[in-house]
Amino acid sequence: MASGKTGAVQVRACLPEEKISKRATLHYRLPTARVGQPGWSIAPDWNRWVAVERLATDRPRLERLAATYLAAERKPSNWAEISAQLLTSSGRS
Repeated sequence: MASGKTGAVQVRACLPEEKISKRATLHYRLPTARVGQPGWSIAPDWNRWVAVERLATDRPRLERLAATYLAAERKPSNWAEISAQLLTSSGRS
């Protein structure tokens, strides 16, 4: 089994000039922080992030969702809505 250091060496070999470091992920994925706007809340973005993390740790559920996406003849333009329905109907959102 390869160690984490080996993986880091391989990545650096392929991307020698890239900025690669550990960092807080949620911060980089927030679409817009409107802290000064009355009524704004981080909750919707946080909840979406929690849903992604839960899906990532539930391999069977992730595979079902991926199979549904791949089985579509044409990729639906409303995939976000379809996936939300599938995730909600499978017991977790």
